[in-house]
Formats: sequence, structure tokens, C-alpha cells
Amino acid sequence: MSKKTNGPPPADLVYGSIRQEILDQKKCQLQLFGMAITVTAAILAYGAAAEVGPLLYVAPMVINVLALIIILDKAISIQRKAGYLKMMEQAFSQGPWMWETHLDLFRSHVPVKPKSSAQEGRKHSYITTVSLMLVVLNLLCAGLCWLSPTPLASSRQEGWLDVVVLILLAVGPLWGAKKWLSLVRGSNSTKSITAKWQAVIKEAKNQDTEQDVH
Repeated sequence: MSKKTNGPPPADLVYGSIRQEILDQKKCQLQLFGMAITVTAAILAYGAAAEVGPLLYVAPMVINVLALIIILDKAISIQRKAGYLKMMEQAFSQGPWMWETHLDLFRSHVPVKPKSSAQEGRKHSYITTVSLMLVVLNLLCAGLCWLSPTPLASSRQEGWLDVVVLILLAVGPLWGAKKWLSLVRGSNSTKSITAKWQAVIKEAKNQDTEQDVH
């Protein structure tokens, strides 16, 4: 009786698994954006119908900032996975394709920063639109918070609420701009990720060759 040996999974299985992860992450992005819009709209509608304090408008700001952070993080993860699938499509039979092993090597590599292109910006137009909409929603909530007809006297006198609102207004755009720039022209752009994956695959093959020799 022959023993079964453990080896790398079939290329088609790896490809299908990563492709499904990309679809799941895109679905999660849509759900997060929809949740942020729904919660913000519900709170604004309630605030318009009832006399509420400015603290109510801080809640959707927190949700929108968190949604923005997660959506952009998932965009980077999707970009990384899509780059790996592109490598597989170009050399499907030249495996082995070991996603987890290659991913560990990918994370340890120094980022490559090639020249940006206008096409890269258009590729992420959806993420750009979603990010801007969340920032605009936060600006609207901040305006309503400051113009609330029934301010919380203690919080406004102490100034802590204004500080919180300003922090939320700053964190979203600054953090979002940093991540967006990395997607368009930085270490998470298509060219950069492709270059890193090429280096990773080459390094992994060299390691396999050295192990075979020894």
C-alpha cells in the first residue's frame, strides 16, 4: 500500500479559493457602505423629527470613519489577491502555487514604488467615490452637531465634544488619503504588487531548488 504524501494544493483549487475571497471582500465592502448610509440616514431623520442634542450626530461619524478604514483595508487586500491571480493566469502550469507560503514572503518584502498612471486612478474610482461620500456624510453630521438647536450645555462648555468632532473629521480624510494614495501610486498599486509577487515567486523557487540540492 502506497502512502499519501502531502504536497501543494492543485492550482485550480488555489485560484478558486482566492477568487472567492475577493468576491466575499467586495460583498463586505458593499454591506459596510450600505450600513453606514442606512445608519446615518436614520439618525439624521430622527434628529430632524425630534429635539436631540449634538451628541447624537457623533454616532454616525464614528461608524462612517470605521467603515472607511475597513473598506480601504479590504481594497488593499483585494488588490494583493488580484495581483497573485494575475501571476497565476500568466503561468498557470509553472507552480507550485502555495498561497499562504507566498503571502508570508510577500509581507516580508520591501515595497516597490513604480511610477503612477492615470489608469490606476480610474481603476479605483468606486473606492474613491465611496470614500468621498463617507467624508461628506461626516461633514454633514458635524455641521448638524454644531448647529443643533438643543446643545448639551456641559459638553459644549467643556469643549470635549468639539474636540471629538474635529478628530473624527480629520482622521477619516487623512487616513483615507494615505491609503488611497498607496493604492494609486504607492506600495499597494498594481505595478508595485506585481513586482513584489514576481520577486516572491522567484525567491520561493530558489528556496525549493536549494532544498532539493541538499
